[in-house]
Amino acid sequence: MVAKSPYTPNDETRSILKPDNQYYISTKPKYWKVLPVPELPPKPSEASSAKQPEEEARRIKKAVSFGDIQMRRYAQTLGDHPCTSRGPPISLDWKYNEEESVSVDEHESKVLATKTKRKSPVILSSSYRRKILTHKYGHDHDEIKMAIKERIKAARQREQSAKTTPSMILEQTLKKVRLNTVKILQVRISAPSA
Repeated sequence: MVAKSPYTPNDETRSILKPDNQYYISTKPKYWKVLPVPELPPKPSEASSAKQPEEEARRIKKAVSFGDIQMRRYAQTLGDHPCTSRGPPISLDWKYNEEESVSVDEHESKVLATKTKRKSPVILSSSYRRKILTHKYGHDHDEIKMAIKERIKAARQREQSAKTTPSMILEQTLKKVRLNTVKILQVRISAPSA
């Protein structure tokens, strides 16, 4: 509980924090309180400061360790992502299968053994996505058609809103410039040198 101020509000004081005039700040300097200067800890001598970090380093050993890796394999389902250029969008489902936990070293050795160099990201063709959704996950053709219609609708809405914002116009222009630059550079690189 906070005690009420003995001062009453007038021209020399102002009420703060509470509208019911419980707390006051005086505008007269004679009521101001001066706080003492805080005491600072003494500075260590130069001889002891050189030893101190070495001693602390010996006492405190920092280490990071990792446990086992637990992996999940998620099922796939019809998605709703509007950036798919053709065919049905595909996304991860909520259902998953938990696999055996593996040590970090064992996982890294498997990854290094099966690692292949790819220049571009993995892109699934529309026909392959259709095949996965129908044969593996049991979606029928009507569901896939509806998902495609929804994707097209969402893509048009995005495109419409993108046209209205000036920053998106600039971004689209820069994207076109970037793509054209890449095409020009690829033509120059692939052309035989004379």
